[in-house]
Amino acid sequence: VGKTYQNLLQEAQAIKAGYVMESPTVYVNTATQNNTGLWALICSMSAAMMTFLFKKSKEESNMNIE
Repeated sequence: VGKTYQNLLQEAQAIKAGYVMESPTVYVNTATQNNTGLWALICSMSAAMMTFLFKKSKEESNMNIE
């Protein structure tokens, strides 16, 4: 990315000649944010709602048996 034809040609010729040109290493930080807290909250709320609904369903089934 960002290389001109001349740069690419020089690199290709260098590789063909048997040596590799050093290119500067560029590190890009792609992690912009971490949503672990949000996902933990969503999962715990979901688990709590499922537990509540399961207990309510169980209570209603016990009332229908009696």
